[in-house]
Amino acid sequence: TYSAWVKLSDLTSTGTIFHGFDGNDTDDGLFQMMWTGSANNHLAISGYNVEYLITKRFFRDCSSWYHLVLAIDTWNATPDNRIRLYINGVEETEFSLRNNPSQGQDLPFNKVVGNGDDLTIGKSKYGGNAGYNFFDGYLAEVNYVDNAQLTPSSFGRINATGQWVAKNFAGPWGICGFKLEFQNAGNTGQETSGTANHMNQTNLNGSQDIMHDTPTNNFATWNELYADKQQGGE
Repeated sequence: TYSAWVKLSDLTSTGTIFHGFDGNDTDDGLFQMMWTGSANNHLAISGYNVEYLITKRFFRDCSSWYHLVLAIDTWNATPDNRIRLYINGVEETEFSLRNNPSQGQDLPFNKVVGNGDDLTIGKSKYGGNAGYNFFDGYLAEVNYVDNAQLTPSSFGRINATGQWVAKNFAGPWGICGFKLEFQNAGNTGQETSGTANHMNQTNLNGSQDIMHDTPTNNFATWNELYADKQQGGE
């Protein structure tokens, strides 16, 4: 199960939220979650040469945080329950495209974490510089839970005003699991659940890239969909 809070900044670019690649150019060797960008702004779950899920609706809100939960159990006997996607506590059920993995298919995410291959948060690794697809936005409270297909209630709750808000996951995270809170300015990839599956910080400056804008302290930000189209004037 992968859980993350994200806030979009640029709706024109394709951005990868997480990416696992075990070095093999096969559908079992790559697995990623990304925003498609450009005129689409769908959320897509894909392998090396297959799209597993592409959402039907658009995601274009740059002023709010989205809570994403991707819960996977390829051994599930019900094909549509093998990959389950939740947005702000509600399961996404309408997709413009859906290809379920085969029963028992071995996706690379655990293999990557355990073997030290390429697991990246906030960009792709496969494909060289042209294929990096850096995520242009904010990330907070990233959890990966090994060996459990969980629901959003493990990571969030509805508050007194009816809003979906974050809560601390109590664990366990499993052998390959981790929690990223991005609080250490010297090492934003420091894992804080206790599994010691730390990430390497790459091209980040903690003093500049750690923001006060969080799911519990949401800042007002510009939304390009509501740009002033007034002709003339200031």
